[in-house]
Amino acid sequence: MKITKASAFQITISAIVLSLCLGSSALAEDADKTDSHTMGGFGVHGGLNFSDYHYANSTYSQATNNTTGALFGIHMEGMTLGLFGLRIEANYSSKGYQIAQIATVTHHYLQIPLLFKISPITGPFELFVEAGPAAALHLSSSTDIANTSVNFNDNSNNWDFSVIAGAGVGFKINPVLLEFEARYDYGLKNLNDSNSVDVKSRALQLIAGVTFLM
Repeated sequence: MKITKASAFQITISAIVLSLCLGSSALAEDADKTDSHTMGGFGVHGGLNFSDYHYANSTYSQATNNTTGALFGIHMEGMTLGLFGLRIEANYSSKGYQIAQIATVTHHYLQIPLLFKISPITGPFELFVEAGPAAALHLSSSTDIANTSVNFNDNSNNWDFSVIAGAGVGFKINPVLLEFEARYDYGLKNLNDSNSVDVKSRALQLIAGVTFLM
């Protein structure tokens, strides 16, 4: 049975909702069973994608310029002993490139990262590093030519898979945690269905967010 993009989107949303429900239940249980060294919460975040597309064919690389896109979403995270943590996100992410300074192509994704965090410095000020896998569902693509935007079906695969790694700082102002971080999203999968050119989507991400502590 072939899974359409619409049904894949519904499955993904259902999985996110289930994960958030199970996660919130687990955090509530942990809060009852452990001391103040266990911390968790929900939050929102947003930032920028500095696209970094990689092409196997150097001709395509020379003919395109990467663009800057938006990234924003929600997250849930939990920390144990104030040192180790796990964070799941649901993000809208846009990445793109410009062709010969004539047309700008933008790809829109629903991205689900699962990140493992380590915080060697904790307290009112914290320093953390994080890394983990991410899956991204390709929602749509658009091209902008002469200030006219048109949606189109391109040869992009429905799914992209990547590894994310980054570091950041946090400022705890109870009951919230303000975070600022930089990440690199390293795409692993060829996005071109036609296989005529091997294309991988990568991006430097700068993100700011707020977590409401539980």
